[in-house]
Amino acid sequence: MNTSLIGLVKPKLKRERFIVGSLFSIVFLFVTSFLLFNPQPVQAALASLESPSNVGSRLALQTTGEFSSLNLLDFISATDTRDPKRVVGIYAPGMFTLPVVQQPEDKPWFVSSASNTITQFRLASDYGSMGFLAHNTLAGSVFYELQMGQEVRVILEDGGSRRYVVGEMLLYQALDPKNPYSVFRPVDERGKDMSSTDLFNLIYAVPHRVVLQTCMEYNGDPNWGRYFVIAYPATERFSLFDLLSF
Repeated sequence: MNTSLIGLVKPKLKRERFIVGSLFSIVFLFVTSFLLFNPQPVQAALASLESPSNVGSRLALQTTGEFSSLNLLDFISATDTRDPKRVVGIYAPGMFTLPVVQQPEDKPWFVSSASNTITQFRLASDYGSMGFLAHNTLAGSVFYELQMGQEVRVILEDGGSRRYVVGEMLLYQALDPKNPYSVFRPVDERGKDMSSTDLFNLIYAVPHRVVLQTCMEYNGDPNWGRYFVIAYPATERFSLFDLLSF
């Protein structure tokens, strides 16, 4: 390995990582705050995402208030396109089936206020992971019901899906809840305190994992903590239509 090339590149990489880390930190703070304080009405949230290819928004309009009300085929039939990379739903067998909406390109802090809808965290994709956000008073409440070893399937627009298994559940307390730059502390006290940037990197800068994020209210404080359910790949990609047995 050419060490001289490494030496030349290293300062640039450090600067890039600082800039990117700072950007992610700011967006991460916006997102976690937005999960708690977003007052945007459901219809306004959906209208802000309305587009012919936005499957999740249109599916959200069809929900009836039951987390399991959507059949998996609805995720596929609601669109005329078949993008094998576009996520349109999250399915936990025997628990819930929820549509996924995308964040607008100019609103990386957006989290849908639709009751039965999950929002894909766009910036997580830049680090190779898939992040999904939901308010703990809405769809995020079902994240707390997931257990270790639980199967989670990411439904794709072309009818395929990817299978994951829950392997970690992490809860972090914001030591200064009213400060958007608060330091975070792991509730199990096995880890160290960390900045929001470090927390983002720990959670999202790991390729191929799926992260479901919501907030934790404690003692009446809606800012108290952040809850993450992390799932890892279980098998290769397969066709959704071969799996419908429920």
